[in-house]
Amino acid sequence: MAERSTHEQKKAAVESHQLALRSVLTILGVTGIVVIVLYLLRNFASALLLIFAGILFGIFLGGLTNLAMRWLRLPRWLALTVATVALAGAFALFIFVAGPRVAAQTQQLSRQLPDSIPALQKTLRRYDWGRALLGNLPSLDQIHFSMVALIGSVTQVFSITAEMIGAIVFIFFVGLYLAASPEDYMRPALLLLAAEHRARGREVFEALGRGLGRWLVGRFVTMVSLGALTALALWLLGIPLALVLGVIAGLLLFVPYLGAVAAAIPALLVALIDSPAKVLWVACIYIAVHGFEGYCITPFVQRRAVALPPALLLSVQLLSASLFGLAGVVFSTPLVVVAIVLVQMLYVQGVLGEKVAVLGEHGTGEAKR
Repeated sequence: MAERSTHEQKKAAVESHQLALRSVLTILGVTGIVVIVLYLLRNFASALLLIFAGILFGIFLGGLTNLAMRWLRLPRWLALTVATVALAGAFALFIFVAGPRVAAQTQQLSRQLPDSIPALQKTLRRYDWGRALLGNLPSLDQIHFSMVALIGSVTQVFSITAEMIGAIVFIFFVGLYLAASPEDYMRPALLLLAAEHRARGREVFEALGRGLGRWLVGRFVTMVSLGALTALALWLLGIPLALVLGVIAGLLLFVPYLGAVAAAIPALLVALIDSPAKVLWVACIYIAVHGFEGYCITPFVQRRAVALPPALLLSVQLLSASLFGLAGVVFSTPLVVVAIVLVQMLYVQGVLGEKVAVLGEHGTGEAKR
């Protein structure tokens, strides 16, 4: 009995050491992968983020395809055709109905924003704190030059150029191929794993697609809702360029929190040119609209989408801006979704053995009860 007990103790000790070694190797492996990914993002950020944008579009288009398959009882190729045509038709309808107006207002906005600097300075000179602030700011000529350069770069981003067309075409076809046959791309990736880990690898891929898909749905709904509400409120207040300001507010909401602040700046400057008394009203509109979005729209959407901690998002946005520039900020939130799902499934579940609801399963990452 004593020998058996000693043997069992030795066996338990060996298993404990093996488990500890496996945990250490897993942590080292994950750390190595993170370092490699950061290195690749740092040196090939533009290309990798463009590929990631194509994957996001593929997930979005694949979700529409799955809905068409479920509701219309269509084969995948026909459902994909219906989803693509419907998406292209909605975009073409928006361009036909609002495109000329948005383009005209965008050009007008690019001319008006530099002219808002003198009005802003005139308003600030009325107050002691404003004069002190102006004393520490660059001169009017420097600000005007910087503003013109900024507006020029923003206009170039939204202009129809060969580079932009090439990027859109690339994203479209990457997304189209992924949505058409996701299994053809998942299967080769799973072959890189050992046979006993392929089932778990498939679960991870499916969880990533589910988390990103639900985040995209949530963002799309909130972007459209907030853009429409902003444009309507500004129009009712009589603010010029309400339509393009609403479009800007909706588009910039793709970047949570920071996008909301950036969207308010041109609206406040336009209101300052039109009537300084309207600046406060415009600020109230943006606070009210974003408050309504945060307390009414987002909680409703997140019942079937994903919720992310605000402090984590802001921290990652700051880090992404320092590492990868503007493109990193734009795609920081979906990258956070990917990172959280991987940590939950590979470390929390796989290494620690904790039961946790993966992001996208129930809209949160809280532990299962």
